[in-house]
Amino acid sequence: MTLAASVGYAISEYLDSNFRARTVTCGVGAIRDFDHDLSVSIDVAYARSLLISGDQLNGLVVMSSITKRFSGTPPNSNKGAAAGPASCGRGCPVRLPSS
Repeated sequence: MTLAASVGYAISEYLDSNFRARTVTCGVGAIRDFDHDLSVSIDVAYARSLLISGDQLNGLVVMSSITKRFSGTPPNSNKGAAAGPASCGRGCPVRLPSS
């Protein structure tokens, strides 16, 4: 499991007027990997903003995701094998090129 934390601060000033907006955010998140190709994550963030109208806004953001990785090579690939007969994983013999 991987844990993460974030803090952000932004000020937006409008050059053609005296308007200004400020936003402060803080959040935490966690990612859990299952096997080598599936992960689940959740993030929670709190935001507090002062809008250009002068009003204050508070918000809570919750995000989640499920990620599946696809690869063209099998996880138990035979990358460092010497030249000679090998198996393709289905019981069929495969001849690797000689180097």
